[in-house]
Amino acid sequence: MSSTNRKAERAARDFFDEVLCPLGHKLRESGIVLADVGSSRTAHSFYEPVLPFGKKDFELATGGDPENLGASLLRQWRDEPALHPLAGKLAELAKKIGSEVEQSGEVSPFVYVMF
Repeated sequence: MSSTNRKAERAARDFFDEVLCPLGHKLRESGIVLADVGSSRTAHSFYEPVLPFGKKDFELATGGDPENLGASLLRQWRDEPALHPLAGKLAELAKKIGSEVEQSGEVSPFVYVMF
């Protein structure tokens, strides 16, 4: 493993430990549930209809630029104010590791590609 990968992994690990975990605990303590994965023994069915997702739900208008990431996330999360503090921090993380990630036209042998 190159030192670049170690730096990126360390930055991601620190982000998880120092930002995501504390935010998750804070949200849970205040009663906010972002993904309710618990089951209910009294439920007649575990199926819950969900609104269909569209392409726009998964795309961020960043142009690949970490500078635009924070603003784009805030627009995406406009209805989830609990996530707003993450936007700037994710942009900082992208600046730290984004330029260190090597990109090439080849697909990793560890990725299953379907055509």
